[in-house]
Amino acid sequence: MTQKKKILISSLAIALVAGSLSVTAANAHGRDNAPSQRVAVQNAVENGNFAAFQRAAEGVPFLEEIDTPKEFSAIVLAHELRKEGKYKEAKEVLEDAGIKTPRQKQSERARIRSTIEHGDWHEFMEAVAGMRIARIIDTKEKFERFLQGRALRTEGRHGEADEVMESLGMRGCHMER
Repeated sequence: MTQKKKILISSLAIALVAGSLSVTAANAHGRDNAPSQRVAVQNAVENGNFAAFQRAAEGVPFLEEIDTPKEFSAIVLAHELRKEGKYKEAKEVLEDAGIKTPRQKQSERARIRSTIEHGDWHEFMEAVAGMRIARIIDTKEKFERFLQGRALRTEGRHGEADEVMESLGMRGCHMER
């Protein structure tokens, strides 16, 4: 295998673990330092340096989800296993650590969207169990207000929608427009 292919595979492994290449996420945020950020993330993983990873992941939501040394250790181990061609073992390490692949996250988001579209409080709570939003939208009344905020946003009443979301503790919430 050529050196270029090894570098590409390493980069793709980091992307699988993190949910997206940091360069993609950073570009979505309009950042110019995406290539250097990607390199910093890759170096942190390859060197097993959690503090450096946290600094490099700052501002990239997919990467910021990896916020404990235990999760980071799983990423480092999975990265090493992938470099050795042990893809199944790497996937198991990530699953054991509770780190979801992009495909799993996409499926979760689709389920959450469906519960919101149908206004189903109980299904919503099941879909978001263990997630940060479950600690914010933790009552049926808050769920109803959340739905109200989404409806306001859909109607183009962004200021009112922002007020509702901020009252729920969801300042700067990026809802579908």
